[in-house]
Amino acid sequence: MIAPVGIPAPLGDPVRDRGRGRGARKNVLIILMSVELMLNGVNVAFVAAGSYLGDAAGGVFAFMVMTVAAAEAAVGLALLIALYRLKETVDITELKVLKW
Repeated sequence: MIAPVGIPAPLGDPVRDRGRGRGARKNVLIILMSVELMLNGVNVAFVAAGSYLGDAAGGVFAFMVMTVAAAEAAVGLALLIALYRLKETVDITELKVLKW
């Protein structure tokens, strides 16, 4: 079996660089896709850890994350459609509807 190796910091630290899609983008659809990519990265990590440990729990957790991601995508797209119908834009700088 191959031993796991360290991941370089620029590629393996999504907490520090905040996903590279959430902080720099102004389009809501791009932000939702960035969140989905982060959840897919978590799935890969769960499956890899389960494979390395010889346990099926990684696949079970990956399935749970996929169900949460599907629900998040459905709710996010519903909000996106509602906001687009209200403001006719998906630019975050012009959306102030959700502020108190």
